[in-house]
Amino acid sequence: MPNPKPPPLKKRRPDHVLRDLGRALRVAARFTPLFGRGYAPAVRRAARLVGRELFTAEEILRLGLLDPALSADDLPRFTSRRAMTLIEQRLNPEAWRVLAEDKGIFYRYCAAHGLPTPRLWALFLGERPGWARGRPAPETREAWCGFLESDCPAGLVIKPGFGGYGSGVQVLERTPDKCFADHADRVLRAAELVDRLYVGAGIRGWVIQERIHNHPDLRRLSGSPYLQCARLITLSDRQGQPHLLHAHLKVIVGGNAIDNFHHGATGNVTARADLERGTLFAAMAGNPHGAGYLTASRHPDTGEAIEGFQLPFWNEACQLAKTAAREFLPLRFVGWDIALTANGPILVEANWNPDPTNPHRNLHLLRAKIERLA
Repeated sequence: MPNPKPPPLKKRRPDHVLRDLGRALRVAARFTPLFGRGYAPAVRRAARLVGRELFTAEEILRLGLLDPALSADDLPRFTSRRAMTLIEQRLNPEAWRVLAEDKGIFYRYCAAHGLPTPRLWALFLGERPGWARGRPAPETREAWCGFLESDCPAGLVIKPGFGGYGSGVQVLERTPDKCFADHADRVLRAAELVDRLYVGAGIRGWVIQERIHNHPDLRRLSGSPYLQCARLITLSDRQGQPHLLHAHLKVIVGGNAIDNFHHGATGNVTARADLERGTLFAAMAGNPHGAGYLTASRHPDTGEAIEGFQLPFWNEACQLAKTAAREFLPLRFVGWDIALTANGPILVEANWNPDPTNPHRNLHLLRAKIERLA
């Protein structure tokens, strides 16, 4: 299958070319001792990756793109974040970005269209009027304390209304004395929690929702009680028909409460799924020296097999992603985070510009599908 051509780029200014060349030289200098390759070949490849393929120096280092074990024919399997964003901007109207990226709007929109999500309990907007399920929104600090202590479920997830990579997400359980304990057993009184919400409310505030739990098979795989989502990427063609392009499971390792992989920096792993069967391939883990990825066929903590693991409710998850893709048009390219629970799949988040799937080395296939369907 031929590799799709990248979208046309604006002509770069000479000073930007020189800046990128300097970055390429610095990256090559860092990689030469790591991989033992000659400096001149590293410079040539780094200059191409930075200048023509739009990779940043950080991406080249993180993905291990100067590793001599990677041939020139392997490089199309990777795509820079900037090049992928250009593709996504071509497919997704900027004005509709808020539908997926503002979590408060996302959950209310899903509810209006009958799409299953964790039950939304409140939208906290600081000093501005918010929203609460089944009642007027609390208006004072004291009223919010009472709401959290008495009117919310015992298990809560509080997340920023806008953000990514799991930043700021809090997973909390209410204690018998009406305090709240996080994953590290740190305990907050309701007043302390509300003060934090006011300080961090910003423009889009906080989403307060019920905590949901993974299917028992996923909990057995990782040994973690915290939510691990499958990322399903869909593309709607020009006739509005959704197509599933890629899927992977974000697998928690260690004591993390969030499943985000974040290029391997969190210690979690990510495993690509067979689109037809919903079985996992071997997982990818961050390399300790920070360049490239390592393969893990079994979970590092439990020893359970990742490779060949059958994702529960796979057909239902695929159908949910396609149904959501139809409801979210004119957004055409979306990465859906779907929780696989004991009662079936649930939409957790939508990403209008999901990260390139570089750890799985399949960007050449994704870009070919995009060019064919777009």
